[in-house]
Order: sequence, then structure tokens, then C-alpha cells
Amino acid sequence: MIFLLIMLNFFGFSQEENPTIREANKLYNQKKYNDAEVLYKKSLEVNGKSLPAKYNLGNTNYRMENFEGALNTYSEIANNKNLDLKTRSKAYHNLGNSYLSSQKYQEAIYAYKNSLKSNPGDKETIYNLEYAKKQLQNQQNNQNQNDKNQDNKDQENNKDKNNEKNKDNQQNQDQQNDQNKDKQNQNKDQQKNDQSKNDKQNNQDQQKSENGEQKDQQNKDQKGQSADQKKLKISKEDAERMLQALAKQEKQTQLKVRKLEKSKSKIEKNW
Repeated sequence: MIFLLIMLNFFGFSQEENPTIREANKLYNQKKYNDAEVLYKKSLEVNGKSLPAKYNLGNTNYRMENFEGALNTYSEIANNKNLDLKTRSKAYHNLGNSYLSSQKYQEAIYAYKNSLKSNPGDKETIYNLEYAKKQLQNQQNNQNQNDKNQDNKDQENNKDKNNEKNKDNQQNQDQQNDQNKDKQNQNKDQQKNDQSKNDKQNNQDQQKSENGEQKDQQNKDQKGQSADQKKLKISKEDAERMLQALAKQEKQTQLKVRKLEKSKSKIEKNW
């Protein structure tokens, strides 16, 4: 249980403040906190240093669960060096309550300790201090457990990410292997095509070479035949000339024989 110290009527009021603050206090007791807040702020517009208006405005903000507003108001009051110890103790006590309701346990502990410095024997403040310490320990334990759970979750997420990454890497590796395999097959097919083209080209070259050699041989044969024919033609002419020469020589020989026979005949006749 948290004890909230409420001090609605303390210090004396000036004539200007009394009607407004009294009306605001009535509204506060009727739990009409919104209306009470308006009047407390209106009173502070007249006198911004009014401790009763500030203190009761802080109480009203706390009741409205406007803990941020309560914290600001109680802090301003607690830091006032002109306060008596009792009022300072209550301001720090209510400041601790505001921190406690905001689950700011470390700050609540600090406020309760300051309250006890001004009023060491206040049982309500001692109780709230121990309660704040317990809540802080629970908060730290929960935080540690949450951190541990988060670490486990992060590790699990990292594990899943690593597994997913490894899976992606394996898929990429498999894809790369398939690409390499396809590339190798393409290279093999290209080599086969190149070899086939080379073989075809070699066959064509060989055929051309053979055709060229055959053509060269035919040319040589034709040239040989022409040479032989030319040789045969020359030999025939020579043969004709030789025959003519032989015929002429034979004719000359016959003339000589005739002349010799004629001379012989004359000689015999003279005898």
C-alpha cells in the first residue's frame, strides 16, 4: 500500500488567495479534480509563489494520475530552501509517491531518503522506501530475465539467420555448380563443334590438296604427253630427212655405179 500525504490547508492565506483556494479545496474534496486544478492554477496566476496553491495543485495532479505534472510541482516545492523540515519531508514523500506510480523506482528511493532526512521516524515514508526497493529489485530481475530471453531470442534469430544464410549459400553454390556444369558442357559442345569444324576443314584442305596434287599430276602428264608428242613429231621429220638423205645418197651411189660401169665398158671396148 502506498501512502499519499495530502495537505490541503497549511500556511495562512492572503485575502486575495483565500476565496479561490477555499473553493478549489471544496472541489478537490468532492473529487472534482479538473475543476479544482483550474482554480489552483488561477490562484497561482495571482501569486506564483503561493505554497498552498502549488502543493494542492500537485496533490490534484497526482489524483488525476498526471504524474508528470505532480513531479514538476513537488520538485519545485522540495527544492525551496525556505521550507521548514516538516513541509520539505512531505514534499519529498509525495515526490517519491509520484515516481513510484511512474515506476521510476530508483528516483522514488532517492526522494524517500531525502524525506527521511527531514523526518527520520516517519513510518509511512520508511514503508514506501522498502516497497520501492523491492519493486526496483523485481524490475531489475525482470529486466535481467528479459535481457536473457532477448539474448536467447537473438541467438535463436542469429541461428535462424545463419541457417538461412547457409541455405542461401548452399543454393548459390548449387546454382554456381550448375552454371559451371552448364558452362563445361557448353565448352565440351563448343570443343566438339570446333573439332568437327577442324576435321571438316582438314578434310576439305586434304581434298583440295589431293585435288591439287591430282591436277598437278594431270598437268604434268599432259605436259609429258605434249613433250612426247613433240619428241615424236621431231623424230618423224628427222626420219623423213634421213630417208630423203638416204634416198639421195642411194641415187648418187647408183650414178657412180653407172659411171663406173660405163667407163669399164669403154675400156673393154678399146681392147
